[in-house]
Amino acid sequence: MAFGGVSITWDETAPADGRNAGLGAGDIRSIQSNLRGALDNEHVYPSSGGTAGAHRAGSVRVFYDTASRVSSTDTDGRLMFTSNTSNLYAVNSATTVLLGGRYAIHGSSSSYTDGGGTLRPNPVTQHWTIEMGMVSLRTNAAFSTLTFLNTFVQPAVVVVTLATSYTTYVNRPVVTAAGATTATITNVDTTSGASAPPGGVEYLVNYMAAGLVANG
Repeated sequence: MAFGGVSITWDETAPADGRNAGLGAGDIRSIQSNLRGALDNEHVYPSSGGTAGAHRAGSVRVFYDTASRVSSTDTDGRLMFTSNTSNLYAVNSATTVLLGGRYAIHGSSSSYTDGGGTLRPNPVTQHWTIEMGMVSLRTNAAFSTLTFLNTFVQPAVVVVTLATSYTTYVNRPVVTAAGATTATITNVDTTSGASAPPGGVEYLVNYMAAGLVANG
């Protein structure tokens, strides 16, 4: 997929062999201006000469593709942002390092290179992740299940609060059990009467889940 760029006039068949030599100056200037226009789009390339060639601020783009394409050939030292998981990786032929993402605060690599250039295994194979959001839970049952966006290595630490006033409900939401992928929450109201939200079938809670997630 191409991003950015400018339109230039570029004809590698010109000038023709039989073109008047007196028109050569214009042809040369046209080549120079078109080449400068293309290079100047994302590089410093002044028309009057001087310091040139450096990338303009914000012009360098990392690879952008699905997570399944993170490990590939010719990737040493490259960065990649995944379109389907919103993670940023530093990739090469030997290892993949999770630098961060939408839900990850920090990711540690599973290996590292020492001062002598030797690849060493890293005992840190997990990273600490916090996810936050709002979820709709049923009010016509004693418990509801919250499914996490991440899969935690150990049971996650979970905090939930009502997204609306506590005075509307009989009880406050309480996390009764938390696992690696889900948490069980005591519903604040098990009726469909006047004290329940409109429709009597759901209420909203804010939640935060935190824990270790395997590097990947």
